[in-house]
Formats: sequence, C-alpha cells, structure tokens
Amino acid sequence: MFAKLIKSSIVLILSTVFTKALIFFVNVFLARTTSQDMYGQYALIRSLVNMAETTVSSSINPLVIKETSSEDKNVSLIRTTILLHAVFFNILLVVLGYCFSDTIISLLNVNYNNLVIVLTSFLVGIMILNGILTSIFIAKGMFKSIFIASFVSFVVFSPVAFLIIEKYELMGAFGVFAIFSTADFCLKIFLSKGSNIFSKITSLDNIKESSKMLASILAKSTTTLIIASFINALVFFLVRMMLSSKEGGFVHLAEFDVAFQFIIIEMLVLNTVTTVSLSHISRRINGGLSSGKVFISNLAIVLAIAVIMTLVCYLSAPFLLGLFGSSYNSEVLEVMCFIIIFYSFAIALNRYMIARNKSIVLFYVSLFSALAMYGYSVLNVEDAFSLAYAYIIYYAVSICVYLFFILKGVYFDNKEA
Repeated sequence: MFAKLIKSSIVLILSTVFTKALIFFVNVFLARTTSQDMYGQYALIRSLVNMAETTVSSSINPLVIKETSSEDKNVSLIRTTILLHAVFFNILLVVLGYCFSDTIISLLNVNYNNLVIVLTSFLVGIMILNGILTSIFIAKGMFKSIFIASFVSFVVFSPVAFLIIEKYELMGAFGVFAIFSTADFCLKIFLSKGSNIFSKITSLDNIKESSKMLASILAKSTTTLIIASFINALVFFLVRMMLSSKEGGFVHLAEFDVAFQFIIIEMLVLNTVTTVSLSHISRRINGGLSSGKVFISNLAIVLAIAVIMTLVCYLSAPFLLGLFGSSYNSEVLEVMCFIIIFYSFAIALNRYMIARNKSIVLFYVSLFSALAMYGYSVLNVEDAFSLAYAYIIYYAVSICVYLFFILKGVYFDNKEA
C-alpha cells in the first residue's frame, strides 16, 4: 500500500507539473515585463478566479473521488451526469460574468475591460470541469491518462503561449490559461474512450434518474463542504483585497504574490499526495476495512516532504525571487516558507475528515481559522510580510481546531484511534 501510494503520487505530481509550470513561467514573464502595480492588479483578479474555482473544487472534487471509487454499476452513469451538470455550470458562469462585469471591475478598482471578466469566468468554469474529470480519473486509478493529457497539452501549446501574451498582455495570460485547460480537458475525454468509466445517456429518463442519485450523494455532505470551502476562499481573497486598498497596495500585493508562487508549488505537491491517499482511504472505507494505517503513512510522508521543501525554499529564496527581477524582496519568501509546515498537517487531516464524512468538522475549522486570519489582517496587514503572517496564523489555528476535535473523539473511530 505504501509503495502504491508513492508511485501514484509521483505520477500525479508529474502530470500537474506541466500545468503549474506554464502558470509559473507566465507569471515570471509578466512580473519582468510589467510594473509592480500592473502585476498586482493581475494578481488580484487571479485571486478572484482562485476563490471561485477553489470554492467548488475543494468541496466537490474530494467527494467525486470518494463516491466514484466504487465499482457499482450506477457509478458510471453518475460520472456522466456530474460532467453534464458541470458543463451547464460553466455556461452559467460565463453568462453571469458578462452580466456583472462592470460591477466586478468597479469593486476591484482595476484597469481592465469587460472582456477580461468574461474570459476569466470561462476560465473558472473550465478549471472546475477539468478538475472534476481529473477527480474521476483519480478515483479509477487512471494516473497515466492524466499525465499524457497534461504533457501533450503543454508540449503543443507552450510555444505559442508567450506570443499570445506578448500581443494581448494581461488579458492574453488569462486566455492562455483558458485554452490550456480546455485542451487538457478535451484530451482526457479522448483518452477515456474504451475505459467504460462513463455511460451513454440514452433518454431523458436516464438524466432524471442519475440526477436523483447524484443529488442524494451530494446531499450527504456537499453543502457543508461548499460553505467551508467558500469561507476559506473568501477570506484569502478579502485579505488580499484589503492589502490592495492600502497606499501602494498593488505593489505590496505583487511582492506577496511572486513569493507565493513557490508556496503554491509546494502546496500542490502536498495536495497531490493527500488526494491520492484519499482515493485509497475511500476504497478501504467503502470495503469495510481499516484506513488508519493509510492515514498515518500519508501523514508521515506529507510532513517529511514539507520539512524538506521548507528548508530548500528558505535556503534558495534569493535565487528564486531573482527569477522575477530585482524589484522583489527575497525576505518575504523566507517568511512564507514556514506556511508549508502548518499547511501539510492541516491538509492531511482535511482529506481524512472527508473520507470519514466528518464534514461538519471542516466547517468549524474553516470558520475559526478564517475569523483568526481576518481579525489579524484588519489590525495588522500593511505589506507583504504581514499578509504572510496572516496565512501562517490561518493554518496554525486550523491545526488547533482539528486537534480539539481529535481530543473530543469526533475524528477517529475507537478501533482506529
């Protein structure tokens, strides 16, 4: 089990490297070719995209993995229905983005036109759609297909990405992300042929029947998970918006964002390992088997990886920030590195809570962590350093709340304690 977890995690990490590499290089390019103020505006809009996408993906994707790991004959029909609903949701997002584009631009106080908001609305939708499809592949153990889709999309599309950005600047960056995600999604659909992971919709009755099954599954815990995810995403966006409203705020936000790029990469690694673990834990729970050993192995791996990445990031901070140009302070990244230690413990507990259907615990974790982060930010956030401390406080409080519920006996079954 340990070897299988490591192997699956490595393949999935490699598959996500291409997506994150493209995003990283685009951000480096923009940071070096635009002013800090303009990059800060771009970072704020991107954080809005992340808030919308994370609210859905953080709550839905783990549940998709958990519920579609089964070999039940109805699951393939449910998978198909999930994708259909996600497509309709994507269309709805684009329409809403068009209708409220003026309001969003005014609220963010950025120098963008309405087309950027419509484009980012589509980007959110396709990211959610692609994330759901990837979760289905993870549940079925189709890690090689995920890798192939990401690799081919990166190789084919990367050569023209920077030409698009050079011509259309910041709007081109969001277009690049949208096109890449669309290509990745389409390739996954192509690779799913012959795998029998989806069922054909032969009639309206099929859709109604599968929609009822899907609604029944989502009703178990999705509402609580969505609320918890929304609280997380909202507070992360609000504290950034709070910083951007200060004098020179977009410059401070740019300093924070370029350093946070490396934290995102480290979070991605930890998230991938725990996501693979969630699939294994869910299969054992669905089969009536003990899952405690898988969790302990996962926690040990995650903490070890976090410590190594923190040390490497801290020691190489001057070099890493130098990639973005001489305007950015490496000391910000040196402080941020320690976010990963707290995040690693929190994300491991998060995945196990989801597998054990303890979604109410996730709600309380999100609520108290968000209140602590927001309260600190109102009083102290003035620059990139204070925003970094706000993130550390968020994950530190998360761990404390998790430990509270563990001591109260909510977390583990007695046989797994």
